[in-house]
Amino acid sequence: MRFRVQLCVPVVAIALLFGLAGVAARAQDKQHVVSLGDLNKDAARTAQTRQSNEEAVRTLLSPMPPKKR
Repeated sequence: MRFRVQLCVPVVAIALLFGLAGVAARAQDKQHVVSLGDLNKDAARTAQTRQSNEEAVRTLLSPMPPKKR
């Protein structure tokens, strides 16, 4: 009896691991589809953000005018 339990527990555990691995693999097969319009909107938003960031960096890196005494 004790031998059967010692044998069955690892076998059941391995079977559960294989079962969970199969579920995880199937979940990754689902495709995520993004429309072309969404991609274009995101690209435009990214371009605007990049342009504003570049302007901010230019402003920060531009030499400061000399102080008047």
